[in-house]
Amino acid sequence: MIGDPVIIVVSILGLFLVFLFLRRFIHLGKIERIEKIVELKQYDKAIPYLKNLISKNDENIMAHYYLGICYFNINNYEWAMPEFKKVLRSTRIGKDIQELPVREKLARIYLNYNQLEEAQKEFMLMTQIDPKNYKNYYEIASILHKQGYLDAAYTYYQKALNSSKLSDDKEKQPDLYINLADAHIRKSDYAMGA
Repeated sequence: MIGDPVIIVVSILGLFLVFLFLRRFIHLGKIERIEKIVELKQYDKAIPYLKNLISKNDENIMAHYYLGICYFNINNYEWAMPEFKKVLRSTRIGKDIQELPVREKLARIYLNYNQLEEAQKEFMLMTQIDPKNYKNYYEIASILHKQGYLDAAYTYYQKALNSSKLSDDKEKQPDLYINLADAHIRKSDYAMGA
């Protein structure tokens, strides 16, 4: 005798929900264990686990994030870059993963490869997310300074000086004033020589 169809459907649905819950719980447990390995700075140990998780589910953004962190911290920037780019394209950015640290690491990678325009774009995006943080303005100014865009560099050094978070970083203030003065002097020298 076959049971009531409603009971059968509810039972199947219940089993399915239990399966999803257990699967999610097991997945979270794996990520938490890997996160602890990464916190212990055992990056080489974490990488195979993360690759395994990604091979099972390429949309596992947390695994891509931690894999990017591992590669970044062992100075394998070439492999960290695509991981961070994938994380930034995810709809989960800002929910499970904070956007600023990912963009900051990606900008550092671009600087390492002397891709100044790409690094500048990342720092510009960071100024929109955190407009009070002088470091992003300072980095933009430094990039513009290196490229010889002295007027723009001077403007961004001033924005960095006017930032409310600068007063918390006494070590960086002298560098900022020196670079501001250098940009101003070079700008003036260039204007006089032109």
